[in-house]
Formats: sequence, C-alpha cells, structure tokens
Amino acid sequence: MLCLGMLAALYYVFITPKGIEIDHAAYPARGVDLSEHSGRVDFDGLASEGNTFVFLKATEGVSYVDPKFEEYYAAAKKAGLDVGAYHFFRFNKSGKEQAQHFMRIIKDKKLNLPLVLDVEEWGNSLGGKSTDELKLELVAFSKYVQKVSGQRVMFYTNESGYNRFIRGTFDHHPLWICSFSNPPRINRDWTYCQYSHKGRFPFVKGWVDLNVSSKTNR
Repeated sequence: MLCLGMLAALYYVFITPKGIEIDHAAYPARGVDLSEHSGRVDFDGLASEGNTFVFLKATEGVSYVDPKFEEYYAAAKKAGLDVGAYHFFRFNKSGKEQAQHFMRIIKDKKLNLPLVLDVEEWGNSLGGKSTDELKLELVAFSKYVQKVSGQRVMFYTNESGYNRFIRGTFDHHPLWICSFSNPPRINRDWTYCQYSHKGRFPFVKGWVDLNVSSKTNR
C-alpha cells in the first residue's frame, strides 16, 4: 500500500498542472515561494536568475514551525532578495491562536513583503465548520495580525478558495492568487500571481513555485 506521502508526491508530479506562460515583459518582477520541501537552496543562484523576491513558509496551525524558515530567511536576506513570510491556515484550529503562533515566530524578522495567510482547501480538514464559520476564523486571524503588525494580511489562495472564502469578505486585502488561467478568473486586481508549481532551477533540489508581481519593478 502506498503511504500518504508517496501518494502526495505522485499527485504533485503527474496530476498537478504544469502552469501557464507569463509575459515577463509585462510582469518583470519574478519570485518564488519555498518551504522545507524545497531542500537545499542557493539563494544567490536564484537571484542571479532574475528572481527578486521570495515568500517563505514560517508556520502552520497552532504549533508547527517550518524547519527551514530561519535558514532560508537569513540566506535570502543575505542574497538581497525581498522576503515575505506565510502561515498555512488549518481550518480545524482557532484563527486567533494561529495568528498568535505566526506572530511569535516572525516578530523579530525584517520582512519587506506582506504577511501572508495561505488558505487552501485541498487536504485541509474543515473541523465540522461551515464556510461562514471558517470566514470568522479568517477574520480573527486577520484582525490579530493587523493589530500586532500594523499591516493588512495578504491572502494566498486559488480561484476556488477565493470565491469561497475571500470574495466579499476581504476585498480590501492584497491578494496572492494561484491560477493556471491567463488572466486569472477573478473579478479583482491581484498583487502576486503564482502561475506554476513546476519551475526548475539548478539552485533548488525539487520543483519550485513560480510567481510574478503586478508591480512593474521591485
């Protein structure tokens, strides 16, 4: 019997869409997002390939800390990349407690990109909550982070997650959309777009998520 980790890997390689082509003349600001699954990363090499920013996974749920966050943060800053951090939201946990955990880990970091709440439906237990109840937990997370940091949370999600959780509730927050349609099928502006899960660089061991910024420069 295949273990869940192997099944997830097979899904990622064979089923996950490759992504779309992006006009880098229109969107010259390019970057990646990374977590412990990225393994060893040469951040100077990523910068030499034209990447100007990176989002790093910091936390998940109410207790998990990405084992590579501190290492990646230091190396990315040293390489001169713009750095942001994200929290993977667990639907079956308290929004405020997750926000407190996130802020404890990033409180001393000099981040020059938005703080991100990663909202994904795939593999995420709803914990018996309705969509409206989950939105309240997202609001609690957002309010706490804004109170502590002074900035609005940027939401990362795909088109389905956007329509279910973000649209109409967080319209004034910046959006990082994962989309494999060009342009994304959402009726609003986005700040960042993740357009591929299968980028490859000689400076990273595995697949890399590729992103562009809607800004024309850094």
